[in-house]
Amino acid sequence: MAFVVERSDAAQVVEEFCAVYPAQMLVNAIYYCEESCVLDVAVKDRLVSARVHGKNDHLVTLQLDFAHLNSTCDCGQEGGCEHIAAVAFTLFAKYGDARTYLEQRNAEAKGLVPNVQNKVPRSGVTAKVSGSGVGGDRDSGSDSGSDSLSEEIKEMQRPSGLAEEQGLAEWISYLDDLVEWRYERRNRVDLRDLSLRMDEWSHTAENWETQKYALFTVVAGLVVIREANRMLQRKGSSEELHRFMRSMSTAPDDSLLDAAMDDIYDAVTFLHEDSLGWLKLQSMSPLIELVRSVVLHPGESGMHLTAFKVVWSWLLFHVAEPRDEISRLAVHKRRAEKSQTELLPSIKQAIAFLHILNGDDESARAELAGIGLPAVVYVVPLLDSMKNGAQGTERVYHWLQFISPILDSDDWSQHQLIHKAADAWVNVATQLPYADEACFVFLKLWVEVVYETWEDYLIQTERYEDFVDYYMAFEIPLSEAKPQHLQRLESKAPYALLPYYHQLIERYVQEKKREAYRDAAKLLKQLKTLYRRQKRLPDWEKFISGFVERYGRLRALMEEMQKGGVAS
Repeated sequence: MAFVVERSDAAQVVEEFCAVYPAQMLVNAIYYCEESCVLDVAVKDRLVSARVHGKNDHLVTLQLDFAHLNSTCDCGQEGGCEHIAAVAFTLFAKYGDARTYLEQRNAEAKGLVPNVQNKVPRSGVTAKVSGSGVGGDRDSGSDSGSDSLSEEIKEMQRPSGLAEEQGLAEWISYLDDLVEWRYERRNRVDLRDLSLRMDEWSHTAENWETQKYALFTVVAGLVVIREANRMLQRKGSSEELHRFMRSMSTAPDDSLLDAAMDDIYDAVTFLHEDSLGWLKLQSMSPLIELVRSVVLHPGESGMHLTAFKVVWSWLLFHVAEPRDEISRLAVHKRRAEKSQTELLPSIKQAIAFLHILNGDDESARAELAGIGLPAVVYVVPLLDSMKNGAQGTERVYHWLQFISPILDSDDWSQHQLIHKAADAWVNVATQLPYADEACFVFLKLWVEVVYETWEDYLIQTERYEDFVDYYMAFEIPLSEAKPQHLQRLESKAPYALLPYYHQLIERYVQEKKREAYRDAAKLLKQLKTLYRRQKRLPDWEKFISGFVERYGRLRALMEEMQKGGVAS
C-alpha cells in the first residue's frame, strides 16, 4: 500500500466507526475491504481520499479527525455509509485484521454481528462462481465455523432498514443478500425455513401487506434457479438437479398470491430490465428444461411453483427456437386438456408468450382467450417491447383492445396494470388518430384509478369541456388542478369554465352560511370578469338579474355581493 497512516490514527478511526455505525453496515464495509474494492487511496495531511468500487463507484473523503462526523461520500446516504467505513477498514488493514477486531469488539453484544464471515456485501460485491469462497470451500458442503441460517432465521426481526413503500427490487436485493453466501456453501434446505419465516411476517407484522408474501416466492425461485445453474457448472447429475428443483416446489400454500399480482408484475419487469446481470446465468437450455419439468409436473403446488412460473416467463425470452418450444408445450397442452388439470392455463400462457416473441399475435390471443387476469399479467410487461418496429404501435393497439375488457378496478391488485395500460393507450392514441376514441373510453372508464393520466390526456387533446365536466362531476375544486392545466384552460377555452362557476356558486348559496355567501360573492366577481373577457356582458346581466331575483330574500348574501361590487 502506497499510502501512509499512523497506527494510532487508523485504530482511532476504526474505533469511531465501530461505535456509531450499524453492525450490518460494518460487515458490508469489511467485504469491500477484503474484496480489494477500495482503490486509489491517497493521504494528504489529515485527509484521506479513495474510490470504492461496487455496483457503482463512489468517491470518499475521510478526515482522520472525528472521521465519523467529517467524512463524506458521493453516494448521498445521510448519516454515513458503508463506503466510508470501508476506507476506514482499509487504513486499519495495514496494522490488523478488521474482521477479527470487529468480532472481538462485539463479543459482549452476542448476536449483533453473528458470524460476519457469512454475511454478504451490498452494492455489487458479489460472490464468485468459481474458486474458494469467503469462509471456506463451497464445494465441500461443510458448514463448520458458521451458525445455521435456520438458527439466524429464528432470531430475525422484520428488516428495519427498508421502508414499507420501498420497491420490490430493493426487497429482492435484501433477501438475496441474506441467502447468497449461504448458498455458496450449498446449505440449500435453509431456504425453506426462510420461506416459513416470511410467511409469519406476512401474517403477524403490523401494516405488513400480504403482497410481500409474493415477493419471497420470486426470490426463492431466483435463488433456486441460480443454485441449479451452479450445480450445472459443477456437472451435477440431471437426477440430482431434478430432485432439487422438485423439492423446492413443495412449500406453503400460495392462496395469498391471488392478491399479489402487482408484485408479480414488478418482478417480471425487474427481470426483463435486468437481463442476465443479476442472475449471471451461463447455460440457458438446461435451466429452461429444469424449470419446465417443475412447472408442468402434475400435482405440483405451493408458493415456489408460482415463483417458478414467474421465472419461467423470463427464461422463455431466451429460448433459441420458439417454434420448437411451442411444439414441446403443445404435447403437454393436449395431455392437460384431456385430464383437465390445473396446469392448462399455465401451459397456454407459456405458449402465448412464445407466440408473442415470435410475432404471431393472433395465435397468442387464441391461447389466452378465456384465461382472464393471468393473460393481462403476461401481456402488459411486453407492451413496451412490442412498440418497436414498423408495426409496433399497431400491435400494442390490438393487444390493448384484447386486455382492456379483462381488467377489473374492484380488484386493487390490478391497479398497477391499469396504470400501465393507460400509459400505453395514451402513447398509442398519440401516434394513431383512430385509436383516440378507444383511449378516451378506457381512461374515462378507469378515471378513479388513472385520474392524473385522464386529466393530462383531456388537456393534451383539447377536450376542455370534458375536463371541467370531470371536476364538476366529482365536486373537485379547480384550485386542485395542475397550474399548467388551469393556465391552458383559461387561455384556450375560458368558456368551458362558465358551467363550473355557476355550479360552485349555487353550491355555496345552498350552504346558507355567511362564510359561504362570502365565497359565492368572490366567485360571482370572477364570473363577471370571465363574461367580460368573452365580450358576453349581456349574458352576464341576464344571469345576475335572475340570480338576484331568486336569492334577494337572503340578506346576508346580498350584503356580501354589495361588498364585492357585484350587486347594487
